[in-house]
Amino acid sequence: MLFTSYSFIGFIAVVFLLYYLLPRKCQWPFLLAASYTFYFIASPSYLLFIGATTVSTYMTGRRLDALKETQDAYIKANKGSLSREEKKAYKASMKAKQWKWLLGCLLFNLGILAVLKYTNFVIANFNGLLQMFGSGGQISFVDLVLPMGISFYTFQTMSYTIDVYRDTEETYEEDIYLDDFKDEIDEWIIEALKNEGFVTAKSVLNAPREMIIEKADLEEETVDNILAVLRAEFED
Repeated sequence: MLFTSYSFIGFIAVVFLLYYLLPRKCQWPFLLAASYTFYFIASPSYLLFIGATTVSTYMTGRRLDALKETQDAYIKANKGSLSREEKKAYKASMKAKQWKWLLGCLLFNLGILAVLKYTNFVIANFNGLLQMFGSGGQISFVDLVLPMGISFYTFQTMSYTIDVYRDTEETYEEDIYLDDFKDEIDEWIIEALKNEGFVTAKSVLNAPREMIIEKADLEEETVDNILAVLRAEFED
């Protein structure tokens, strides 16, 4: 089915009409089914590749979300018993697992694209080098199936997977009471901040620096040190 054919125009018209006639909750599944139908009409073999991309992307997205939920539940359940260092170590281990899933999905789908689209390109260039150096040998080209739009849908799914990873990367960061920093910040400084309404770490971090200096009557260097300590708590 060529994009310039009447059959394609008819197919798109039917899909367009049905899409807007269906209830909203059915529209996305319908578009997915229509996409698979289009690829099947073009060539049944295309379904193998777009199916592999769909399944790998879906599984990776679900796994990234599951890891995020597991992390949030664990930290919330052990809120009182985990030290700040233990929380950071746990978050780092979960982030590493998420990164492995993301990397695996990207390499898998890029691998499909690279093999199907660039194998003969590499062979052609290698044969050119052989000819340049006077070698009589040539590598035969490989007859590979190249699904329509493979570059487009591969990079679209990659973009989606990266977005999911970035969303789950925003780890569960609860606010922390300033009293928990008594081993790093002098107690009289903490009391001065609390007296001005700065009870938690984020309330201090979200306030303008000049306001903290003026309201808590603290020196600039002292406030800068406080901000550095508090920022370090929420850094990876």
